[in-house]
Amino acid sequence: MAVHKHLDPDRREIRLVRLQQPRTTFTLSLELRTASLDDEEASCSALSYVWGSSSEPQQIEINGQPFHVTQNLHHALQQLERDSVSSWLWIDAICIEQSDLEEKTHQVGMMRDIFSNAAMVYIWLGPGTDETDQAMDLISKYGPRLHASGALEMPSNNGEIISLRNGVMGRLDPAWQAKYSAFGMGPATKLAATAVDLFTEYHENDEVLIPGLSDILHRSYWCRIWIIQEVALAREAVVMVGGRRVSLDAFEAAVVTMWYGGNVDAPRLELTLHRIKALQVRRLRRGRREPLLRRVLWETGAAPGRPFYAASDPRDLLIGLLGVLDEEEKHGMEPDYTQSFGKTFPQATRAMLESTGEPYFNIDSVKPGELEGELRGFPISARSAVLAPTRLKEPERWANSVVDFVGLGPESGPEEDYVWRTVLHGYVGLFQFCWKMYNDGKMHDVPRMLRKVMRREPLDVEGLSKEALTVLRHEGMWDGKALRSVEPVKAEEREPLADELRGTVYFSVSRDSRTLFKTRKGMFGLGHIGIAPGDMVTLVWEVGSPIVLRP
Repeated sequence: MAVHKHLDPDRREIRLVRLQQPRTTFTLSLELRTASLDDEEASCSALSYVWGSSSEPQQIEINGQPFHVTQNLHHALQQLERDSVSSWLWIDAICIEQSDLEEKTHQVGMMRDIFSNAAMVYIWLGPGTDETDQAMDLISKYGPRLHASGALEMPSNNGEIISLRNGVMGRLDPAWQAKYSAFGMGPATKLAATAVDLFTEYHENDEVLIPGLSDILHRSYWCRIWIIQEVALAREAVVMVGGRRVSLDAFEAAVVTMWYGGNVDAPRLELTLHRIKALQVRRLRRGRREPLLRRVLWETGAAPGRPFYAASDPRDLLIGLLGVLDEEEKHGMEPDYTQSFGKTFPQATRAMLESTGEPYFNIDSVKPGELEGELRGFPISARSAVLAPTRLKEPERWANSVVDFVGLGPESGPEEDYVWRTVLHGYVGLFQFCWKMYNDGKMHDVPRMLRKVMRREPLDVEGLSKEALTVLRHEGMWDGKALRSVEPVKAEEREPLADELRGTVYFSVSRDSRTLFKTRKGMFGLGHIGIAPGDMVTLVWEVGSPIVLRP
């Protein structure tokens, strides 16, 4: 007997399941029924999870019939049973007949309504460990208080961020307080006071909490394309790691505070772990702003360990996002599993180019006859993963690997400035405070100083300009004010200052996880961490990173 019976698309029918409790057999048993989204009295919750490997399927029973699910889904069902969850649930792997493409297309088109109307969305991150248990306990302890104190409004308010950071750092870091006391420590807000309590406990047990937090935020769940709409649309949601659970709002409040509070041990807890696209989109919607497709797909600083979106079907990279886009941003796109990904991807590209948002992709136009031959991409012939690690453990080896990859000579010279300019993203990240001066030609000797620092060559500071000395001393970097007066650099200060600047450079380039590459014609560039030989590089005007197409 078939588990799945025909659904009536005109009635917007879906399937729901419920755990049968108490369990009467060793096998998990679920009851399945049909419901209509048009029925106002119909109420259900939904499960958000990653399918996981299908190599070890687990058997359950649905209406008395055997049914196989992945191990991760089986773990989730077991935990829901332990938590005595008795509500009707929508679970995609069970409630959709996956082999019926017509049904799948129709059901996926209703996911926006399913998740936005769900009474509860259970976010399953997977089984727990001792470390994740303690990390979740910390989040559960402080997350609700941080949420109540307004932590979720902080990312859109730079003043609140500065106030929080000043308040936290000024109370927990004496060195910071001494250096920046002129800026004030910020008001003793309820948010700052709670954050101080969180950071105090965090540092008392960071040997366990750092791996626990890193484990939670590295889970494959966060790079699954479908979770963006599932998380962003949820009215109420709970995050589950093993037997620990906390509301999504409290979870997000803790993650946001640990990042913006500025007192987390960044060298051991990667700098971009806070970049969870699903939470970013959720914040946009909370502020009544609809996300743009390009802003969801385009991430310039993807978190380490999860730099890609993942989907079992490549078409889902687009289809999985349609639920969070408004009709205008969709440009007529609809879920269609009968269409090949060769047609789906050009639709997404066209939609991004035609977006009504600011012109992020400005492509040069060429009139017919102006361009001879075919406009082609540049095939990549070699790559170097020298920029891939988030924290560079051996900086000298790292710099030497850049020299070897490019094929630079034994001594530095102005002809190699393009290398360090590329590695440092045009120097913008490092010299942001004086970028206008650089463009105006007032920092002509900074590239010379920088290449000598990177090459570990003797640094003659006697002839350096005031601007270069300011960069060397890292003054004026954060406050955006006029450059300060610079005292002469003593001989014993030269190498320590150069080492410190070198460390700032490594910090600047390592946080974005980029990869150097060369094309077959010798062009040199910086691209996505996943670039590989054989990829085609296409340059798009005003885009900070080349577009890579993989056959």
